[in-house]
Amino acid sequence: MQQADSRMVASTVRFAPWVGEAYASGFQGVRTLLVGESHYGAKRYERPTVTSELIKALAFGERHPQSTRKLKRHPHYAKIMCAVMGFSSSRGSSTARRRHFWKQVAYYNFIQTFLEKPRLAPSVEAWERGDRPFVEVMRCLDPQIVVCFSKRNGKRVRALAGDVPVVVINHPSSGFSYAENNPLIAACYQAVRGAGTPCTP
Repeated sequence: MQQADSRMVASTVRFAPWVGEAYASGFQGVRTLLVGESHYGAKRYERPTVTSELIKALAFGERHPQSTRKLKRHPHYAKIMCAVMGFSSSRGSSTARRRHFWKQVAYYNFIQTFLEKPRLAPSVEAWERGDRPFVEVMRCLDPQIVVCFSKRNGKRVRALAGDVPVVVINHPSSGFSYAENNPLIAACYQAVRGAGTPCTP
């Protein structure tokens, strides 16, 4: 997957996705692409490696290369992990469990420019500029399932994903419910394995 990552850095994709070292083997045997919305911060920090750097810092708890201190793990990534794994809480999640999960999946933010601050709605133009890079990510990673953590971006992701099953749930920072989301994700995995009904249309 490193080769695919390099090709994307040199193309329309500005922020290369995180691609776990065991992505090809998949989460529960299914190649899984997790899709968020955006990064935020000052434009001067934009660079191709930002997504992987943030996964390591905010999901694993490692020191960020541009931080003078170790950052706290962020609930955004903990909620994503727990929802996909079928847990209702991140309490008791060990570093080993977090690493094991993230090495099996890929993670990509759809918007390919930094927003100024959290909870700022992307512009129409920003959404549109994200289309072509997302299609390229899909082509390079060839996922078997896409979990989109954004209700307002769900229709677009489904349209661009082609025949790849997509399950759309709330963003982790907005009305997120394990009781509502976990069964939707689990049902989509069952459908991909041929053991259930198709994912939510």
